[in-house]
Amino acid sequence: MKIQQLLLLLLILYGCSSNEPEWSVIEISGKIDSDNISSVTFYPFETWADDFNNLQTLSLDKNGKFIATYALYKPTSAMLIIGDNSYLVYLKPSENISFKYSNQSIDFLSENNRDNSIFIEYQNKFSPFFKSKLNYQLAPQQFVQQVDSVSKEKMLFLESNKKNISKSLSIYLEKDIQFYAAKEKIYFALRYSSDLIKEKNNYFSFLDTMDILDSQALNLLNYSDFIDYYINYLYLKKLWSTGVDFKNDYIEKYYLAKSELRGEALEQFLTANLVLGIRLPIEKEKFKEITNEFLSENYSNKLKNILKQNLSAFSESNIAEGEISPEFSLRNTNNKIYSLSDFSNEFIVLDFWASWCGPCRKGIPKMIELSKKFENKAQFVFVSIDGNENNWKKASKQLGIPEPSLIIDSLSRVNYDFSESKSIPFYLVLDKNKKVILRNPNGIEEIESLLSK
Repeated sequence: MKIQQLLLLLLILYGCSSNEPEWSVIEISGKIDSDNISSVTFYPFETWADDFNNLQTLSLDKNGKFIATYALYKPTSAMLIIGDNSYLVYLKPSENISFKYSNQSIDFLSENNRDNSIFIEYQNKFSPFFKSKLNYQLAPQQFVQQVDSVSKEKMLFLESNKKNISKSLSIYLEKDIQFYAAKEKIYFALRYSSDLIKEKNNYFSFLDTMDILDSQALNLLNYSDFIDYYINYLYLKKLWSTGVDFKNDYIEKYYLAKSELRGEALEQFLTANLVLGIRLPIEKEKFKEITNEFLSENYSNKLKNILKQNLSAFSESNIAEGEISPEFSLRNTNNKIYSLSDFSNEFIVLDFWASWCGPCRKGIPKMIELSKKFENKAQFVFVSIDGNENNWKKASKQLGIPEPSLIIDSLSRVNYDFSESKSIPFYLVLDKNKKVILRNPNGIEEIESLLSK
């Protein structure tokens, strides 16, 4: 696509209001020295709601080269997937990125790319993409000490490299360190020590000194995670303090966010929250009321369109709860064909994932554990939506995915709505008649609860 066409498309998508920021088109190019890699995936993070319309799978030419264009108006990060490796790269308006990849190492080629050389070094040293080096089995006080120790090391790294990076990346990393520590502390309480929320203590005192609505942190993945965990923390705190059983937690989180957040952080959270809430078939009229309220507000047209796309995809879906799931005939890694009709178990669990999806990879070990726990009751089927077959096979082997480990085809991609933007991992639970009884539940724990009954 020519740059002029790309800019025209942006104007159509985002509107022509004089309030819209000025966009800059940059090029991301690279040379891949590996016979086993035929494409590169580029996914910039624009919104907190997964929007895979931004994802580009870029084929390499005969010399192993690729080039992509992307329009942005402020610094942000993007996921770059090369073979088995995933990286975050730092994007700035009017600054092209060029790199060489060989021996599983990425090297940026120009002086202008010094930011990314330091950024990759930072990731390799402290936080490989979607992986954590923290020990979550520690007692709360020891866990906090561990996180603070890592944060101190990160700050020392930043201070020693400030003279070599731009001011914008320096601010980015400083904010990233701050919100990384905060979100990990909240996540620990939510996932591993919920009594910290139920009981009176000073565990959450670190929130008192934080700028929750830090406008300089809006483009950070760790900040979006922090806001998500923060609202969930407030929700559980209210749930346990009032004793009220909120039937639809997405509705309650909507109102909590409206009372706690402002500006772009509010818009981004509400969009992501409503996109997830579409799947919950409880208090649908009330949920419809708040979605209409969101759409009537003076919020970003792009975020409104993301919500509208998801509303449309859900209401017209072939796989809504109560519907009979479409049939499929898909290949496994050894080219054996599996059809949905082959499975006669009491329950069939479909896990749609991809090699490049960090949350998918994090959830698969738990799904494998459940497949063993309920092997006499449920058949677990793992379906990759990868466009690159080699990446699917490698990731399937790395993760130890049991059979059937399948890859989607063009027909099933349409039948299961993956022709539209859809967040993954995506789960379906079917009964023995192949009727959908659970569509993308609120956590793997909900699948386990259903199968335990």
